Amino acid sequence: MPRSSPARLFRKVKSKNTRPQASSLHLESLENRQLFSALNILSFGATPNGGGDDTAAVVAAFRNSGPGDVITVPAGKFNLSSMITVPTDRTFQGEKGAELEFAVGTRDFAISIASGAQNVKITNLAIRANCGVILMNRGRYSNIQIVNNDFVWGYKGTYYNRLAIRATTSTNGLTVAG
Repeated sequence: MPRSSPARLFRKVKSKNTRPQASSLHLESLENRQLFSALNILSFGATPNGGGDDTAAVVAAFRNSGPGDVITVPAGKFNLSSMITVPTDRTFQGEKGAELEFAVGTRDFAISIASGAQNVKITNLAIRANCGVILMNRGRYSNIQIVNNDFVWGYKGTYYNRLAIRATTSTNGLTVAG
């Protein structure tokens, strides 16, 4: 439902007084608030344990997210055929039993953190990849958390994408744990 403009929320009431009256509307200023949301990849067409390619659904979830949002992966195995990019100010979070299985090109990683990203968290995911898992390739990164994940990566890569995590630029606040 479209939002009403403030002008539509109030209407002028005609007075019985025929003299012209000055009218003004005073609204209290409120602080700016940012709403955060959780976007589940199922809402964008991903199918757990379906065997089909769920890449488009995961990409759509990120494209429809905003700063501060959480992209959630429910329990089940999801298949992805190309690298996905996690934008700045996002959390990519799995529920118990969430597994992403990547079959990417031999020169790719499974997940790329956007160039110069900040405030990114990747957590509670089982990630299986035929090549490298996470790439931070360009720009200065800050507050990147890669925690409570289970990685298995293959050796089908060519060169540096055989690594689980590759950070080629400076980071301030990179946490990799458990």
